[in-house]
Amino acid sequence: MRHRLRRHTFVLGTAFVALLGGSTMSAAARPAVGASPTTPSSGPLRRLGSVDLRQAASALRPAAQAVPDPFEIGGVEVPKSDRGGRPVLVPDPSPTPVTGSHGVSGFDGINHLDQRLASNANQQSLEPPDQGLCVGNGHVIEPVNDAVAVYSAGTFAVEMPTVGLNAFFGLPPSVNRHVDPIVVGPFLSDPRCYFDIQTQRFYLTVLEIDRDPATGALLNHAATLLAVSQTNDPTTTWGLFSIDATDDGSNGTPAHAHCPCFGDQPVIGADANGFYFSTNEYSMDPFGGFFNGAQIYALSKRGLAAAALTPATDLPALVHLQAGNLGMSFPPVDGIPAAIASVQPTSTPPGAAYAPDVEYLLSSFDVNVNKSDRRLALWALSNTHTLDSPTPHVRLAAKVLPTQDYAGGPPAGTPVRQKAGPRPLGEAVHEPLPTVNADDDRMQAPTYVNGLVYAALSTGVGPNNNVNRTGVAWFVVLPFTFGGRVEGVVVNEGYVAAPGGTSLMYPAVGLNQKGQGVIALSLTGPGYYPSFGYVAFNASGTSGPVHIARPGVAPEDGFTCYVALGSAPPCRWGDYSSAVADEAGNVWMAGEDIPGPRSFYANWGTFVARLAA
Repeated sequence: MRHRLRRHTFVLGTAFVALLGGSTMSAAARPAVGASPTTPSSGPLRRLGSVDLRQAASALRPAAQAVPDPFEIGGVEVPKSDRGGRPVLVPDPSPTPVTGSHGVSGFDGINHLDQRLASNANQQSLEPPDQGLCVGNGHVIEPVNDAVAVYSAGTFAVEMPTVGLNAFFGLPPSVNRHVDPIVVGPFLSDPRCYFDIQTQRFYLTVLEIDRDPATGALLNHAATLLAVSQTNDPTTTWGLFSIDATDDGSNGTPAHAHCPCFGDQPVIGADANGFYFSTNEYSMDPFGGFFNGAQIYALSKRGLAAAALTPATDLPALVHLQAGNLGMSFPPVDGIPAAIASVQPTSTPPGAAYAPDVEYLLSSFDVNVNKSDRRLALWALSNTHTLDSPTPHVRLAAKVLPTQDYAGGPPAGTPVRQKAGPRPLGEAVHEPLPTVNADDDRMQAPTYVNGLVYAALSTGVGPNNNVNRTGVAWFVVLPFTFGGRVEGVVVNEGYVAAPGGTSLMYPAVGLNQKGQGVIALSLTGPGYYPSFGYVAFNASGTSGPVHIARPGVAPEDGFTCYVALGSAPPCRWGDYSSAVADEAGNVWMAGEDIPGPRSFYANWGTFVARLAA
């Protein structure tokens, strides 16, 4: 799920509520928490028990696609139209050629048909997929909205077939169609996954919002769910946790303005000591009407691994910091105030050295629409070794760094073009070829390698100050801390833009322990169906052409594209790609494309690629 910041508030499109039809479980329907004598069952961090993924998968049986019902389509928001504001001043970099793939192998991952039919077809149709790839110990985990599968990193064979994320977290199905009347379960969105080389564990997060089981109406309780594998084999048992995100003063949460709230789009990272995630906090009533800024959470990753394996183990201490309440003054640029949103934790590839006792984070400023900026915020959470203690003493600091220009497009991101072709759904509802929703310019998944932070984000690209296509702005930052303060300098930066009307969007940086890797991205334009690609990247910048790893075979033709289905162009895409390195230094990447197989309502797919070290 993704929100757009309009002036000072994030606004959720009305189609989300209308199409979603409801929210997650009522409080009475939530799973019981398995508390031990030393672990209270109340508070922001709770145990949900455990799930054996093999048992969850074996409980599934093949099912034909269910007859559409009132809950068929869900989890889509369409930002409100607001074309106000000053013109966007965009960079106009020289174009980079586009060519075929080079040196990569890969396989088709989860597509919409897999997602819809997972867990006995008790799923809603969702788009976009939101790619959450992670790789480790010979396994590839692909979580998307709203399903997960496991593959062999060596043979690409399926080790665990597609399972709905509700089933993965031991929750009632998203929509149980095998009872009369239909029962609606929790709404989950925005999965992310991480393999930790030190603990040899997989960590997976997702946003959860309660729903009324009968009507599907969203309720006033939300959480970030966290799963931690009990071993380095992700196909077996995982420990399950819930971090309350309501933040209205109940259940041990802080009392924030305009709450009860939910934590949108959790983003994750880790250092030598902690596991971190950050969310964007929005009010539940009105839904998404108020924005409380980024919320940063920190936990001992060793404590999580122990608690996942042994239920009697004490839960690790949860550190929760509200980034907007730190007393830091970020100066405006051209009169535009700073919006503290999408503060992205860094991760470090296997084999590379961690930052010493500090977790670095990075965020952009221009999540506002129709505006541009030339700053980044560098964050540092220091004293992370104390996360292993019952009373952590960490300190968060931030520093504004001047950068090159980058720009956001209209309120839904930049509507970009795609190649015309067969569109069964669009033709059935008699609507024209739609545009595709490129990303806004929030920061995307920074990586810490050899003392540098590497990052990328989407930006509008020119010419003539007219955002009609998008490219990638990338940054290499040298950070350092002293006395609880953080400083840094942008040591390299640049852009990647394709020729003509071709757009690049949803970048993800993936680097190995040597600092060599890629920026993975989506690509679309009048000469290209929506496709998945990459460009080589290291501390010297990008090099060579943009490679298409998996060319799309048709236009985006999903239910988010058309007014007749309760939405409107641009079609939803993204919301993010993923790129990570494995222990051997191979770089893996995954993102959205149009592969061919489809359901009635959508034709998105995913592609997983490996670039050998």
